[in-house]
Amino acid sequence: MGKALIGLGIIILAIAFIGRMDFNVYESTEEISMPPMASATGWQVLPIPEDHPTEPICSYGITKLAIEKYLYLYKKIHNINGLVLRISNPYGGSQRLNHTQGVIPNFIIKAIRNESIEIWGDGQQTRSFLYIDECIEATRRLMDSDFMGPVNVGSEEMVSINKLVDIVEAIEEKDLYRQYVEGPLGVRGRNSNNDLIREKLGWDYEMPLEEGIKKTYEWIRWQISKKIYAEV
Repeated sequence: MGKALIGLGIIILAIAFIGRMDFNVYESTEEISMPPMASATGWQVLPIPEDHPTEPICSYGITKLAIEKYLYLYKKIHNINGLVLRISNPYGGSQRLNHTQGVIPNFIIKAIRNESIEIWGDGQQTRSFLYIDECIEATRRLMDSDFMGPVNVGSEEMVSINKLVDIVEAIEEKDLYRQYVEGPLGVRGRNSNNDLIREKLGWDYEMPLEEGIKKTYEWIRWQISKKIYAEV
């Protein structure tokens, strides 16, 4: 957590020192808008807008929010503009395969290896996912615009963890073993409101989830066949 804050501070200070006032693009997360105990109380607005109360309930979300605040501080001190993108679970080609993050590549790799897929809780918790090409296009449009404040970049389609396994099963054309275990579930449902980026830039997600996962599956299968990632 501390490394992320230190790294950002060094970058911003370097920009200020050399006198460049170009904006920095920062990838944040919708995690920062999660209200405390949302899964227990039901107090939550869905889809989540940019002005939702920022009450993170995990260290990851707290770090992201802190970095947003630092960008705002350096705007005031050094007139460095910061463009914050709150991206919802991006996935797709070139994603790191030797890393624990990323439920979609994790499930795909497990399926290819014929290993059991570990699911926390009952698997009915939902999330939204954004294909990487659409994420890149949204970033490009925002960089070419004069918009500054935090903006959601995500899919409003909510899909359960069980549904993700169903999609991978259909691609693999075989049943996968699902191992349900106890674990930190967090918020049961979450997706972001894209009204702002639609209004400002006319951007919206278009890639059907099944098609995006199929493209990701093909890329990972190719990576493994070529043994590009020794850890996979």
